[in-house]
Amino acid sequence: MKDEKLDAYARCVVCHKIIFSVAPWTEPWCKPCANKYPASLLKAAVDPFEYVLKLRSGEVINFESAQFAGKFVHLHSASDRGVDVCISDIVWCRDEGR
Repeated sequence: MKDEKLDAYARCVVCHKIIFSVAPWTEPWCKPCANKYPASLLKAAVDPFEYVLKLRSGEVINFESAQFAGKFVHLHSASDRGVDVCISDIVWCRDEGR
């Protein structure tokens, strides 16, 4: 028999803590992560599209999706294998929806 209570829970895409999901469209990240990371970077972890961010070094990176790994985030792109970026070096991030 299926436990219906488990359907109401999910894991945060960043820290993997269990979060309560009140509806199918609830964002898949917890409040602490939502307060800590840019919304567009969180969105990139669950919705592959066109994103861009800037690092403290001045470098601008275009990417299509993101995968959080501790203090780093792996930025995926169709044109290469991706790059690991220290999250604390990100100045800004933007969803490039056109």
